[in-house]
Amino acid sequence: MFNQFGLLRRRAFALTLSLVLVSSFNVAWSNRSAATEPGNGWSLLVGQSGATQGAHVSSAAFRLEGKESLHPLVQPGGETAVFDTYLEIWDDGSYRFGLECAGGQAELIARSIEGEELQRFENSVGGLVLGPYADLKAGRIHLQVRYTRAPEGAAALRSYWERAVEPRGGFRLEPIPTRRCSPPPSSKPQIERALAERAGRVLLEQKGCTNCHFSGLSDGVIVGRREAPKIWGLSGRLRSGWVLDWLQNPAQIKSEADMPHLFAADEEPGELEDLAQFLMASHADQEPQADSGPASEEPVLRRGLELYHDLGCAACHGALASPAELFEDEFADSQLPDAKGIAPLGELGGKWKPAALSAFLRDPMSVYPDGVMPDMRLNEEEADALANYLLRATGGERLPDMDLDMERLEAGVAVFKKRRCGDCHSIPGLEPEDFCGNPLATLNPTRGCLDPNDVGSPRYDLTQAQLDQMRLALQTIRRAQGIAAPLDHGERSFERLACAACHQRDGVGGPDDGLRYVFNSVGEEVDLGDEGRFAPDLTAVGYKLTSQWLRAILTDGGVSRPYLATRMPQYGAANVDSLVTSLAAREGLAPDSDREAPIVTD
Repeated sequence: MFNQFGLLRRRAFALTLSLVLVSSFNVAWSNRSAATEPGNGWSLLVGQSGATQGAHVSSAAFRLEGKESLHPLVQPGGETAVFDTYLEIWDDGSYRFGLECAGGQAELIARSIEGEELQRFENSVGGLVLGPYADLKAGRIHLQVRYTRAPEGAAALRSYWERAVEPRGGFRLEPIPTRRCSPPPSSKPQIERALAERAGRVLLEQKGCTNCHFSGLSDGVIVGRREAPKIWGLSGRLRSGWVLDWLQNPAQIKSEADMPHLFAADEEPGELEDLAQFLMASHADQEPQADSGPASEEPVLRRGLELYHDLGCAACHGALASPAELFEDEFADSQLPDAKGIAPLGELGGKWKPAALSAFLRDPMSVYPDGVMPDMRLNEEEADALANYLLRATGGERLPDMDLDMERLEAGVAVFKKRRCGDCHSIPGLEPEDFCGNPLATLNPTRGCLDPNDVGSPRYDLTQAQLDQMRLALQTIRRAQGIAAPLDHGERSFERLACAACHQRDGVGGPDDGLRYVFNSVGEEVDLGDEGRFAPDLTAVGYKLTSQWLRAILTDGGVSRPYLATRMPQYGAANVDSLVTSLAAREGLAPDSDREAPIVTD
């Protein structure tokens, strides 16, 4: 419970927020669509012999090993990378730029928006080279950085700027800040296409496509292979009536479900029931959890309400309490925001057994090993309170449970094999021996699972935008040759783990305006404004924080901002290591190093 001082401050904040954001409560938001917004930064064209690939990057910087490339379709060695941005100059002054590179040579050109050349210099020797000072006026200038890589070896680039220190201002050498940069408007179509294509590859992994259709390449190089939720021991967790209903049509229970619709409406229902019987048989080593109803004690439910909204659950799953209910303030807004988050919860009361939901919340990766539902570091009391609140708040009809018939288990195993359930869901002894579908590179993007009218294939609830993204992704996969592109891999991890639900980066992402009221600080003496309420901006975070510390925050329970009520989730080392290393490499730094920017004294 909150102390009196904290409650009063929250009520005052709620009233202010209700007045300021009332118009924002009608804004719906999806992290998947946010992935296709360019944001601040630079456009990038990288290629060889005239064949180029476009991308959006936060800065003119990178670090790659010898066999690694900036783009999964561009062979490493001898390629050219051209970075373009419009840089905002806030004050008149004397400025100069710097280029640091290795494994190639670089050139920087500064022009006015009208095209007049303001500055040009090269770095063909490696290390750091500074250009001459130039008097620049407030406004935008066009910066272009061109890097040509040597035929072999590692490669690195960083770009800097500096303003001469004088009575009216100035600053020392620093990386060119992303917040001051915006890609030229002419590059917007290529950037949007590149971001949509990458979002499509994330969807191909998220929907489990690579579990049935082999990519032809090493896992993760061009598209990942998702480890699906564990279904070992469902009878200990879920209600059998819900499982049967879910198998009939997942999208009717949860829109855009990652589980496909496998059974046609006119099929004999016996197969579906046989499968449900098999799945609900107790395969776990533990006894099934008790199936008592949710607790009704008001203090327990209130504790769960506060935990759900304070810890950050609403960023992904949407708010369940209005400002008036959360802050216990009759003057605050009494309406729930329309912003539903990226993964609405649905009706959990008809799905989960209470004790099982509490156990799941304490160790979600035992069910979701891919980290898509992360560990919120809940203790037993917190998990129990949260579970009971969720079951009460989301509701849901308790469908009649099946009478388990052990004689149908053999038939259920046959259906499990026939429907290739083991391609995604692992049950010991029932693993498939091969991929059931054609390789991704050979698929017709308008047929099969991507044809909404094909009732003979697994059917997903996909929007037209998602279909377009996945079809773009298949075009890339056809041309892929197994080239390692770790920065691309890290960006896919950032999207797949929905980091932008809480964090802004490059001017994109962060919580929807309609959900901002659930983010708060803890303690009586914390008064840091938005800095003390919201998750930190991740722009250039790989430059600011070491890889060791980032890894500790994501996997070892490290806490960098203890005054935030929102709790940093834990994703498991296997799910975030590529993200941690790419956050450093995208800033031109070697992962797991403490290397600082060069110090210039002249």
